[in-house]
Amino acid sequence: KETLAPNVVAMLEHSQALSVWVSSTLLAEKELSDRQNVLATLIVVAQECFNHFNFHGCGIILEALEHPSIFRLKNTWE
Repeated sequence: KETLAPNVVAMLEHSQALSVWVSSTLLAEKELSDRQNVLATLIVVAQECFNHFNFHGCGIILEALEHPSIFRLKNTWE
């Protein structure tokens, strides 16, 4: 795969790394208020990516926030 399309493979690896970073950054916070602040910041970053036509980055962040491990943190989303 890497020999046929190394740039595509690199892009997919980068996308996965960003998604893992978003999830782990949010889940690393123990306090509810800290998690809510990180969530708000990540939403602002996704909005800024969208505003600058970085739809791929925006999509990765939003996809990571929809992961079940993040989405089930009901108190964080309130």
